[in-house]
Amino acid sequence: MAEEVFSSFLCVLRAPSLLEGASSCMSEEITVYEAFFDYGFRGEVPSLIAELCIFFRISPSQLNPPAWRILTAIQNLRDLECLSFGVNEVLYAYHLAPINGGEGHFHLRPQIGLPIVEKL
Repeated sequence: MAEEVFSSFLCVLRAPSLLEGASSCMSEEITVYEAFFDYGFRGEVPSLIAELCIFFRISPSQLNPPAWRILTAIQNLRDLECLSFGVNEVLYAYHLAPINGGEGHFHLRPQIGLPIVEKL
């Protein structure tokens, strides 16, 4: 399943212009520093995050860091305990909400009831 999820993402590396910084990336871009590659970093988007992004047709970079933490914790719980948490289960406990009135970045807000992950 992971190959199906990741095959839908197109990765294009480009060098920033002199006027661009890390915070000036577009909503479909993820900023990665060259030093990460120099030290051997080879990152993957966790499958639950990729599934959620495909479902909502957003880029993983549009999720804020706490959303990444929550989804990674849910995926780790799913993997360690052989549970079947997927996008539907995440959306039962959380909903995707725009940050600051919808500037293209999102966070997870708990639905009424108990969230899957309470504190990290």
